[in-house]
Amino acid sequence: MASAPSTSSTSAQRNFVVAVDASPAASLAMRWAADWLCRAQTDTIHLVHVHRPPEVTASDMAHYVPTAADIQRERQFHTDVLNDTVAKFKAMAGGRCQCQGHLVAGDAREAIIAAADKAKAEVVVVGSRGLSPVARALLGSVSSYLVMHCPQPVVVIKPPQH
Repeated sequence: MASAPSTSSTSAQRNFVVAVDASPAASLAMRWAADWLCRAQTDTIHLVHVHRPPEVTASDMAHYVPTAADIQRERQFHTDVLNDTVAKFKAMAGGRCQCQGHLVAGDAREAIIAAADKAKAEVVVVGSRGLSPVARALLGSVSSYLVMHCPQPVVVIKPPQH
């Protein structure tokens, strides 16, 4: 049985990063963090939602140049998703710890590592979508990348097996 990180009697602030994206895997990661990491009011869970802003694309068939309005709409969508996620986490945690949401643009793998460094996180928690080995090889796996490259310990929450 896994044990929760110890809570010192001095109530030192502890920071944890949970990568979130409104997926079922992220919900499992949030639940695990709420159950196992929220031990004191001085603990802070940093929910990190990473998005890729619209990019200029071109091919032989078509091209797309995002307008300022496109970029703003996309950012607002992800802000709304993050705000909903923070509210859900606060309900899960029941006031046992602090929670901050962070919206970051870029590549999820590098952005999560940067957020963990910035927050001085003790642990990074991420959900696993349960990709097959072939899909993981073709698409890449954020959780696999984090396990290999993140300087902080990484907890990967796997989906239940049916």
